[in-house]
Amino acid sequence: MKIFESLFSRRKFLNSLFGGGLLALFATVLTPVIRFCFPGVIGPEPDEVLLTPEEVPQLEPNQGAIFRYGNRPGLIFRTPSGELRAFSATCTHFECTVQYNGKDKNIYCACHKGYFDLDGNVIAGPPPRPLPRYVLEQQEDGGLLVMKPEWAKKKKEEQAEG
Repeated sequence: MKIFESLFSRRKFLNSLFGGGLLALFATVLTPVIRFCFPGVIGPEPDEVLLTPEEVPQLEPNQGAIFRYGNRPGLIFRTPSGELRAFSATCTHFECTVQYNGKDKNIYCACHKGYFDLDGNVIAGPPPRPLPRYVLEQQEDGGLLVMKPEWAKKKKEEQAEG
């Protein structure tokens, strides 16, 4: 074996480096595309979520915030009159996250310019259905119980029976 002989030539080394870079580029580009086309299983939406006093956003009238409703985003906002409301923050069009727009007093989906009123009804854009609304129940410790309407109704019936 010669002293200057190597297992890899300079050309092989540079080709390997270039090939590895291309492979990394394709992986970087294709991973989000694959995750978009084949989303993982999120699981069922919970019937209720208890927000601790620390998790409850302190909102002034005409302000909104996003919170976690299980594995999904929820939208909570205080109307200009001071009423606290909560909805699913997942747009009914293509599941983008919606935001509360205090300036225009509506709920806005930036993906395809969908607009909802403060009751969650569609007022403009492509969303086919209104946003699902949640029922809010203030807790004694300052927390907030966020529930699906059918779950709140069932809970109220059980309390009336027992």
